[in-house]
Amino acid sequence: MVATRPAGEREGHPAVVTRTRHARSGANSAWWAGALLVVLHVLWWWPALRGDEILYARDLWAFGLPFKLEAARQLVAGQVPLFSQALMAPLWSHPSAAIADPGTLVFALLADVHRAAAVSQVLHGLVAAWAAYACARGLRLRPVVATWCAVA
Repeated sequence: MVATRPAGEREGHPAVVTRTRHARSGANSAWWAGALLVVLHVLWWWPALRGDEILYARDLWAFGLPFKLEAARQLVAGQVPLFSQALMAPLWSHPSAAIADPGTLVFALLADVHRAAAVSQVLHGLVAAWAAYACARGLRLRPVVATWCAVA
């Protein structure tokens, strides 16, 4: 009697075995990794989010903030922020103003400038951490290592 190999198995190469448990644990690991990133970012920025401390972000207050506030003022007024008479500068086309950045909407929605700056920074940090996690998982790193990459 001659033994035959199962379909999909060649000599020296075992058949590919798929594990459903791996896909399931990956979804759970993505959930706890995302929760951990949100908790760590909120804890790190908590004093600035509450308004107890003022965010110091180098040139944001001196240069970037006037552009963001003017763009937010024009957005609230229902105008497209293209040019500012008060700053005598273009808003949309100015390379350092970053008006197309979604964080500009935070300045339009929140009245407190310091809290808006902190919320904008938290959102940017969360997007960057998520992108680092997705990149690490795309490189097939384990969820724990990808989370460590995103936190760093």
